[in-house]
Amino acid sequence: MTIEINFDLDLVTSTSGLTGSLSGDTMILDEHGELVNLEEIACEYDKPSLTVLTINERGRVKKTIASQFRVNDWANEVIKITLDNGHVIYATKNQKFQNASGEWIKACELGFQTVIATAIYNPSQPHPIQSFQEVTHIHKTKLDARIPFYTFTVADGNNLLIAQEITGTKIISLVPVYAE
Repeated sequence: MTIEINFDLDLVTSTSGLTGSLSGDTMILDEHGELVNLEEIACEYDKPSLTVLTINERGRVKKTIASQFRVNDWANEVIKITLDNGHVIYATKNQKFQNASGEWIKACELGFQTVIATAIYNPSQPHPIQSFQEVTHIHKTKLDARIPFYTFTVADGNNLLIAQEITGTKIISLVPVYAE
């Protein structure tokens, strides 16, 4: 899979605030467009770092070094967010997502039909296409046991793009999430 990274999306990024955490099965795109999950990165090295695709303050997707993938929290309360394209995200309540207006909203503040900024990547196209997806389901769930949630650091002014292949297709849904 090859990804061209010289394009604009009309998104903004935040400059401050405490970030939340994402579940270990959350996928991101490395610099080659390969899906990698947070838990594997965090467990692979003592101080893991990886070149990944991020989105900067001007809305441009670029390659950036992400580092310090680590367990940030052990939680038994999770927010499960399902988008209308089928993308499912598990996050702690403080993880921030960008709404259609460009504001960053904590997972616990998202509601049914909240529209969040996304992008769709089709490997047959030269670059991702900006899109917006509605939240179709959002559930706060108590688990029987506490599970690890991961956080990470990227260069200032950049936010991580989390990814999920849309079932039955080669299309990948990308969601910018606030990064430290």
